[in-house]
Amino acid sequence: MVLERVARKNRLKQSLLRGNRLCILLAHDDPDGQMQDQDMAVARLNIEHFRKRMAEETDDTRLATLRQLLEEEEEKLAKLEQQQHKGKH
Repeated sequence: MVLERVARKNRLKQSLLRGNRLCILLAHDDPDGQMQDQDMAVARLNIEHFRKRMAEETDDTRLATLRQLLEEEEEKLAKLEQQQHKGKH
């Protein structure tokens, strides 16, 4: 029963990620900071996408998943911005 719920949640998460969601680039040690800039741009686009999807979504389960994905992207963006700020000083 629990495994079925986890599997269903994973399938739901995957279906929400399909389509318009951009591939997330992994942060790398990049002396020029280009990868970090790209990671930040992708995170911002994902945040925008999740907010739009949340505004249109009516299913509570999907809303919860979108909310979780949005929070994860916002955290990732905050970390990247913090790293970028530290790198400039």
